Amino acid sequence: MRESVAVLGSIHMDLLVGAPRLPTLGETLMGENWYQTPGGKGLNQAVSCARAGVHVAMYGAVGHDGFGDTLLDYMKSQHVSTHHVTRVRDARSGISIVVRTPDDYGAVVSSQVNAALSRGSVAHWAQRLAHTDMLVLQNEIPEEVNVAAALLVRRAGGQVVLNAAPARTLSRELSDQLTLLVVNAVEASMMGTGEVHDLDAAARACAQLQAMLGCAVVVTAGPHGAAWMLGSGECGNVAGIKVDVITSHGAGDAFIGHLVAELSRERCLGDAVEVANRQAALFVSTPRPQEHRELA
Repeated sequence: MRESVAVLGSIHMDLLVGAPRLPTLGETLMGENWYQTPGGKGLNQAVSCARAGVHVAMYGAVGHDGFGDTLLDYMKSQHVSTHHVTRVRDARSGISIVVRTPDDYGAVVSSQVNAALSRGSVAHWAQRLAHTDMLVLQNEIPEEVNVAAALLVRRAGGQVVLNAAPARTLSRELSDQLTLLVVNAVEASMMGTGEVHDLDAAARACAQLQAMLGCAVVVTAGPHGAAWMLGSGECGNVAGIKVDVITSHGAGDAFIGHLVAELSRERCLGDAVEVANRQAALFVSTPRPQEHRELA
């Protein structure tokens, strides 16, 4: 039996505090309410994809601690399969400390058990990963893990999607296995495309990255929308949808989850980007107080 989508990546507990602005260097800033909520790019993207109605299996690790219990329970409640999430004894679950302002956020990640993933972890999962139609990766786990998993899935005939976030040097060993790269404006710029400040710049960044890597590319440009390009050179873009933004935290993961869900249904890339763009706009403009209260 093949699995539709597998997400291999980070599983964190996010600790968020509200503040009027981000603190400056050396400053102690008085904050507002705080809460905890499951996060990590891997977990967020898996949940987003599952909410779009696709069967998703999560691959990763949590510690033997209270956060690990909560993270596993949360994924199960969101219909994400946790059969391939390893619990590591004498290790802590990953966390992210987030300062959220009315129109921005800043975060520091402590990977903990996520950083302990290895090629051996992939070997343990090999039998199931080889039956995956689409593998989704990010850059919050070691590069060697992404490479090993991508090689395995591609050799078995599956597709590999990389959300290159946070930005880091992309090895040729990994880039050669990609069928789709998804980056935001900052990440595209850090990969050498120049500043992405609007939809036209996003389209140019797509062309540059596609020429560099040879795979399909999507570049998101925040409120401006997103641009895409296939390996064949076919391209397009989708304008941003004007909404009242409550918080942009997690918007990229919502976009990718819905993008992957549509691609797993064999929608063309342009149509998938359009759906993902619409769902990301809905995500950033929808209050999520109940979810936060339950996890506080």
